[in-house]
Amino acid sequence: MKQGESEPGRHRYSYLESRVKFKMCGRFCIAASPGEIMEQYGVVVPLSKIPFYFSSASFPLLSFGGIINSSASGDQVLILTTKAIPPYNDIHDWMPVIFDPMHEQDYLNEGDVSGIWKSLDYYEVSSLVNRVNVDSPDLIVPVTHKYGQIPFGDG
Repeated sequence: MKQGESEPGRHRYSYLESRVKFKMCGRFCIAASPGEIMEQYGVVVPLSKIPFYFSSASFPLLSFGGIINSSASGDQVLILTTKAIPPYNDIHDWMPVIFDPMHEQDYLNEGDVSGIWKSLDYYEVSSLVNRVNVDSPDLIVPVTHKYGQIPFGDG
């Protein structure tokens, strides 16, 4: 997959909100996960990908905005993405729609995405996170930057 392409099961909110069928295509849902991996492309070394893990020290699970469609063949969940906000846009142009816990109900009731979480913790993790044959909790342990300190956002 090339940078900028949508992953299967993800769609950009700006695309969906412009479609009349958006409100009709399914129910709003929250998908919970302890964290999210986002990759920074080619900033330090051309054509390289540096993975970062996003999580919250205050809450054990992140709340991802999604849409669930039920059919005879089973349920399908689509996780929404949006243009990355500072400081996360230093890592990637797009990010999943992750809600502050205080705004989950606004999304579930009305599809309101204004409650995007703006204060997640993030750090560099092992480049092994994208290898399907490797599975270990050590994959999301912070690593020392191979290429020196990488500045993000305002600091």
